[in-house]
Amino acid sequence: MSRSIQSYAQQFIARSIQFHLLIAFLIRIVLLVWSFYQDSRFKVKFTDVDYHVFNDASKSVLSGESPYSRHTYRYSPILAYLLVPGHVLGIEQYFGKLIFILSDLACGILCYKIVNSKGMKQGLAKHSYQLWLYNPITVAVSVRGNAESLIALPILLSIHFLNKNTPKTDIYSAALIATAIHLKIYPIIYALIFLFAIISRRPSAKSTDYTGYTDFKNKVSTVLHSEKELVHTLSVSVIRYGTTAFAVLVFWNSLFYKLYGDEYLEHSLYYHFKRSDIRHNFSIWFLPMYLAEDRPSLSKVLSIAGFVFQAGLIFILSVKFTRSKNSVGYQTFVLTMVFVTFNKVCTSQYFLWYLVLLPLAICEIKISAKEGAMLALTWIAGQGFWLKNGYDLEFKRVDSFNDLFFSSVIFVLVNSFIISIFVSRRHLLPENTRNKKVE
Repeated sequence: MSRSIQSYAQQFIARSIQFHLLIAFLIRIVLLVWSFYQDSRFKVKFTDVDYHVFNDASKSVLSGESPYSRHTYRYSPILAYLLVPGHVLGIEQYFGKLIFILSDLACGILCYKIVNSKGMKQGLAKHSYQLWLYNPITVAVSVRGNAESLIALPILLSIHFLNKNTPKTDIYSAALIATAIHLKIYPIIYALIFLFAIISRRPSAKSTDYTGYTDFKNKVSTVLHSEKELVHTLSVSVIRYGTTAFAVLVFWNSLFYKLYGDEYLEHSLYYHFKRSDIRHNFSIWFLPMYLAEDRPSLSKVLSIAGFVFQAGLIFILSVKFTRSKNSVGYQTFVLTMVFVTFNKVCTSQYFLWYLVLLPLAICEIKISAKEGAMLALTWIAGQGFWLKNGYDLEFKRVDSFNDLFFSSVIFVLVNSFIISIFVSRRHLLPENTRNKKVE
């Protein structure tokens, strides 16, 4: 019996990507129908409150008003504009959710394309995109009406085009990552690894393969004696990428500042830097922030300390990866998981920021299926422990702050252990898949 089940599972996994996209779509549609039923019959709603915020902001835009007239709308106006057709057609109840579901599927396709472009077409590498399509968190978050998959889309597209290593696709990549930063500020943490990825390319077939730290040092030594080489390596590729990204960021911010003035800056930019959420969440910072609520000076110190610690880890890992021959996808996964784990605010939807990059990274570490399953179960158990205490606090009104903080510490330790596995067990990509020649 167990062998037949295993055989069936292997056959299912081996089916075409078109088959899995269809199944993943149907699962989401069934859950979408259930969401309407639960919302109408149960006290605890399935649809996230953020979805109503998005729709209200979109309705304001359609009426010629600012999306920020809707209290708690803290996002780019782009999101509100995308949902306008739903109001025009009278299907706003589910139009936005369909966009997020389709974004989910598009992310799965991009994961498939990025991983298989590396030349690793066997085993887990070939099917790792299914970790996104069938992830229960992925499915639930998009159907609940969160826009995280829509925000992940330009990040994956940017990585996809960056890997192609041509001047034209570099421009696409830069424009997309700049748009991702506009939509959600956190992709700025990829700046250094994108920079090193561009610098480490081979400018010609006769040149040395500049992948890795040793070759990178040799390259620096060479360009110090060759102004022409320096100009070719840095001025052409890096400046083209940087100026494109900067121009797109300036475009989006100038456009929406002209339309909505200071309230755009306040709600979509400044708010995220000043934000200090004292409500319970997965972050280990929530309880210290809560206790320091009435002491502004201490609260500010804690906020700065959290930022410095988080930024320091990001910087150290980014520099460490200059010695790595792993892909940009792998590196973005590790940096994002570190960022989310040690962020001042951490909710379930934040997990999607790194889960969408997991298919790009999982095939670059040496780990057995059994070990992978154990890591996944440990990660889920850490969440379950926290959620149990969170439920007691929020719904049963039990004074469980200390237990909740302890479960946050456990969750951070679990995440840190998983990050350490990805860093310590990484392996190199096949030589012919790294840093293709730049035309």
